[in-house]
Amino acid sequence: MLDKSLPASIPHSLHRWTPITSALLLFILITSFGLYRYFDSVTQLQHEMAQQLKSQNTQYTQAIQQVVQHNIYQLGLLASVLTQRTDFSQSEFVELSQKFLEHSPEIKAVEFLPKVLDKDRLTHEAEVQALGYPTYQISERNDKNAMVKRSVQAVYYPVMWVEPFLPNQKAHGFDVNSRPFNKVMIKQLSEGIPFLFSPPFQLVQEESNEKSVLLYMPVKEKATDALRGVVLFILRVPDILEASQLIARFSKPMGYDLKDITLYSVEVGDDSRLQKAIWLDNQMFKTEATVSKLGTIYPSYPISYRAVLGFGETQWEMNFKIDLQNNLKYQSQVTAFRQNIFLYLLFATLLGFFVYFSVRDFNRFLKLREQLEFEQDRVQALFYKSSDLYFLFSATGRLVEVNQSSCEVLGYRHDHLIDLKLEDYWVNPQSFLKNLEGLLVGETWEGETDLQNRDGSVVSVQCSVLKVEREGKSYYSCLAKDLTGYKNQVKALETAVEQSEKVGRLKSEFLANMSHELRTPLHGVLSFATLGETRADSEKIKSYFSAIRVSGERLLKLLTEILELAKLESTQMKFEFKSVEFNALVAACLREQNSEMARKNIRLEMRSSSTEMQVVCDDLRIHQVIANLLSNAIKFTPAYGLIEVKWSIKIDTPSVLVFYVYNEGEGIEEAELESIFDKFVQADKHAKLQMGTGLGLSICREIIKRHNGNIWAESKVGEYARFSFTLPLEGSPHLLLAEGAHLEHSKTP
Repeated sequence: MLDKSLPASIPHSLHRWTPITSALLLFILITSFGLYRYFDSVTQLQHEMAQQLKSQNTQYTQAIQQVVQHNIYQLGLLASVLTQRTDFSQSEFVELSQKFLEHSPEIKAVEFLPKVLDKDRLTHEAEVQALGYPTYQISERNDKNAMVKRSVQAVYYPVMWVEPFLPNQKAHGFDVNSRPFNKVMIKQLSEGIPFLFSPPFQLVQEESNEKSVLLYMPVKEKATDALRGVVLFILRVPDILEASQLIARFSKPMGYDLKDITLYSVEVGDDSRLQKAIWLDNQMFKTEATVSKLGTIYPSYPISYRAVLGFGETQWEMNFKIDLQNNLKYQSQVTAFRQNIFLYLLFATLLGFFVYFSVRDFNRFLKLREQLEFEQDRVQALFYKSSDLYFLFSATGRLVEVNQSSCEVLGYRHDHLIDLKLEDYWVNPQSFLKNLEGLLVGETWEGETDLQNRDGSVVSVQCSVLKVEREGKSYYSCLAKDLTGYKNQVKALETAVEQSEKVGRLKSEFLANMSHELRTPLHGVLSFATLGETRADSEKIKSYFSAIRVSGERLLKLLTEILELAKLESTQMKFEFKSVEFNALVAACLREQNSEMARKNIRLEMRSSSTEMQVVCDDLRIHQVIANLLSNAIKFTPAYGLIEVKWSIKIDTPSVLVFYVYNEGEGIEEAELESIFDKFVQADKHAKLQMGTGLGLSICREIIKRHNGNIWAESKVGEYARFSFTLPLEGSPHLLLAEGAHLEHSKTP
């Protein structure tokens, strides 16, 4: 233990500040001199690097040219294919475009603009609509920049094919010939110019700050060499820089920015200016480099490199900031600067701060010693008073420390337990110690083990053992939690679950047996009631037999539903899953209910696919569900009311068939929308008006569950009720539906 009689602190001396002041003055003088030399050398280094950047400017230009020429070559391939093949399909265009997009990330989109004469306009629009674009039409932008139908012109150049489609779908059908700028561009292409560049916002993009340029190329008629259309690439300038590895050529640039500095002051009638703005001259790419003055202070001195990229008359300003810390000359200057500073300051500061830090560290030592002793006392109190068991024993199993909870759980006094060997109170101690042999100092083993109480009973505990070291010897610190109460609770819970399952099975078996026993005599009653009804002499006697038959049939229906529900709950009901034409299944259900709907003058509306829809299900059980929902809807729909039946495919993961029955009427209270699917439960408002068992919806729910589907109800009191269910579809939707089937992407309620 440390001597606590030492003073807690040492008085401060007035001369303590003298070495600190001297060190600060010396530091200021030497730092000023060093900074002067350092700034001078770095300024010279900047000028050297600036000259080097200017000398390499041609290499940077060639790197950009290679990327642009490669894209001109790729677009030429596409134009050549479209020229040679008039039967080139959209799918082939998409496939070839995707290859360009995959191998050239600087390409943002690929488009094809065919030449369409006014006499062929309607035919062209119909052909594109037949490809799956029903809203396609040749369009233009009005004064409000909205897309409207294109006015009649002699010739059009609409965007027919575009890949990727979704990001560029707003341009689908846009006639580029509707813009004077693009009209001149197409004229240049038709006159034999091989390719053109134009600003980004002239065709597709809506924001003028889009960092892109458009590369155009003509598609000719194979026989006449006349213009048949135009293909184009949308090229992102930042990605062109990445593809050319221009940024990587600089030594870890701190960052760069890119800005379009083109002056778009183009007059509509100035054809010569338009030609100049879109024509790609011989100097396809040009740069100029400038180096800024010293921008920041130590330790980072970036050099700014400015390059102007020209695609035709499209001008882009690129500014780099290059970190000099990666330059060997700069690093040597920094190293020399730091060495000089520390050499001069080393002796000046050492003596002055020695006394200061010595006194401060000594006071800290005393404070830390007090904190350590306090923490030791606190931790020891926590272990000894903890409700968990705590043991500290050696590698041989000799017990060193133990807390009071361990003594209480094992039934020993502290002085008695501390003298016992591990095998006296530990079940299978050899196996336990074997688990700890491979532990290193600081590693933990966790697991369940058993202790033996003094009375011979076994106590299960969950252990966490940490290997520690004291004075060069290894020990194991074990913290254990008594699991006896927890295991008793788990066992009691398992017993309760088993009893509950047994009661459920007995209930279902009882209902099934009782239903069978009651149906046999009931069939006899119904037979005699029917016979009596047909042979009775008087109408009064006949009405008695009729009442017996109606009540018997209602009771038979109740018994049948109880039997079906019992079979469903006990998993005794067998399902025969097969491919079913769902439209025909629904139609059969509706035919069965036609007479009831006609009796109440109910209007029926159906919404569905007009083609085949194959679904894998048990057709008899799904027929039962649909019939029950329709029957309920007819019951609760007033005369001259409306019933709507709809079914469709919802594309999702996985895809499902969604079916619902909607009816006008009183509706159902929101609080009852869940409970009406329970056994023997009916909505309070309907239970008083309609005769029923309250089992129909319960059976429907069980059948839908066996199909791995969902069923639910929605309602607005006083207006309507809607019952819906879903059936999962196995496989891809295009395998489940005939061509042209209705697909719906809306969310299931």
